[in-house]
Amino acid sequence: MRRHSLVAGLLTVAVPLVGAAASAAPPDSDAAADEALRSFEAFADDEGIEIESPTCAEAGDPETFVCYALTTDGVPFVAQASLADDEVEWQVLSGPQPAPDETAGPESSAPATSVPAAPSEPDGSVTDDSVTDDSVTDDSVTEEPDSLSFFHGVFSADPEQTAAAIELTQPGSPAEAYARFQNLFVTVAAEYGVEISAGSVFLTTDAVRVCVTASECSEISDIEVADGQVVSFAVDGNQIGGRLATMGETVVAATTAFRLAVAYQTVTGEQLAAYVELASEQGDVIDLQTAVYVGADGSQIPVAVGRSLGLDTTKLKGNQMAYLAFPGAAPGGEIHVTVTPADGSPAVVAVIPVDAIAP
Repeated sequence: MRRHSLVAGLLTVAVPLVGAAASAAPPDSDAAADEALRSFEAFADDEGIEIESPTCAEAGDPETFVCYALTTDGVPFVAQASLADDEVEWQVLSGPQPAPDETAGPESSAPATSVPAAPSEPDGSVTDDSVTDDSVTDDSVTEEPDSLSFFHGVFSADPEQTAAAIELTQPGSPAEAYARFQNLFVTVAAEYGVEISAGSVFLTTDAVRVCVTASECSEISDIEVADGQVVSFAVDGNQIGGRLATMGETVVAATTAFRLAVAYQTVTGEQLAAYVELASEQGDVIDLQTAVYVGADGSQIPVAVGRSLGLDTTKLKGNQMAYLAFPGAAPGGEIHVTVTPADGSPAVVAVIPVDAIAP
């Protein structure tokens, strides 16, 4: 079986289409995507690469697909397919290192660094065809695995991997807040028995694509990386900075303490998803089901009970993390929660600021 090198970041191989009917399928049809996936699996097998969870998606051109998988060693294997006539032309964008040639002498062995250049500009570019052996530097080799590993972790639906992704971000950055949000998203969901599906993350020619299903995908672009740490990025063209609110000050109402852990104005759902920490030892009646979000413009949005988790805190004793969803809301306002003290005194309102972090 042939082994390939990624010294220049790209390898072009033409292979026959797996099915004869593939070239007759409409270029934007599901059949073309299915054919690209089958050909990708065959291509990986021909290269001697064992892969898991392969997926393919159209890359701007109805006859061009970018396919992604993880090897059994956990290394991303990404390749671009160009469908034409009765064959597929493959360009490997990222993949495992070639196996050493035991028959070759030291001078002819493959270079130790063969990772394509990482995105260094805020336009989200992920490959650079102009990169050669002489132009690859230590910085360009180390930044890409950090940023790509970040997105793998963030969309893994695994608490440990999302927690590890936080360590790949610049402290205090929008990317750090986003990773903390995703970590709480999967952690709290697991606590309440809600199953979250992992997203498939792979490179396209000018962005990172995340797909929950084959037809539900988002584009990650404008990736900013500094010193090997992810700083910020855009989701479907929306910068995450102004859509996030990070941990706030503790607010006490009666004997109950509240603190915003993180909040994010989701791009796909267009709602403010807020995680609020609660702590109470006296059994105050906390009415999260009537919580209201007061926007910066004075608008009032009631919590969407059916979309939220952990609202049943009528007489909390201990600590709890609640997830509150406010449709159409954005950071910059306040969450108002009614609390009736355990001693029977009049109800009070906890006002929890949701301050947007700097873009």
